[in-house]
Amino acid sequence: MRDHKLLLKTIEKLGWQVTLGANRHYKLTPPFKDMCIVVTSVSPSDFRSIANIRADIRRSYKLTGRTPPL
Repeated sequence: MRDHKLLLKTIEKLGWQVTLGANRHYKLTPPFKDMCIVVTSVSPSDFRSIANIRADIRRSYKLTGRTPPL
């Protein structure tokens, strides 16, 4: 859980907006309008959840032709 929160803080430092939704999910809004929004759960039960969040963010950057920072 600590690693999950650390990743979310790092994402915020990159310019993403992290908001907690009503359905116990984080909504990660990218710094650029042409990028995809990423939604992830609050309590990761899967051991690959951090890797999946990072992959979703990388995918969002690559779809617009930008170089992903993670």
